[in-house]
Amino acid sequence: MGKMLSGLAKHLVVKDITETGVTVGWNNGRYAGMARVQHTGDRRTMTKKQLSVAGEPDTESLATRRQARALIDAGYKARWGNFRGLRTPSIKWITENLTIAKASIILRVLRGGPKESWEINLPARSFLGITDMDMDQLREQALALIEQAINEQ
Repeated sequence: MGKMLSGLAKHLVVKDITETGVTVGWNNGRYAGMARVQHTGDRRTMTKKQLSVAGEPDTESLATRRQARALIDAGYKARWGNFRGLRTPSIKWITENLTIAKASIILRVLRGGPKESWEINLPARSFLGITDMDMDQLREQALALIEQAINEQ
């Protein structure tokens, strides 16, 4: 279990005790919401306004491989040596000759401006009980075993 999940588990409380089982949950709605998203997954749309960047952008570091791949995929071309025309540079050339800031600006221009919004998929990371998919697999296995037992008789 990762740090996030073990941190959430520390705040679990017993909600109800019956003869058949125990119900656990969170008294704090914030923890309950985080646990639900971690357990079941979620899909969120982020906008430019929601994104807050702390501090000044990094203008000194060289471009990343991910930026280089995105530039090439967007159709970036550069002057190359003594050639008069433009050529598609390699990932290595981009990561050695462009800064993060320059690569970001070029990529934004090639893509037609900044994105207004984007989708973020948060995968399910079950840490309480079993997921619906696990339950379906168990059901299929149980039915197969019952069918096998019936056929053997």
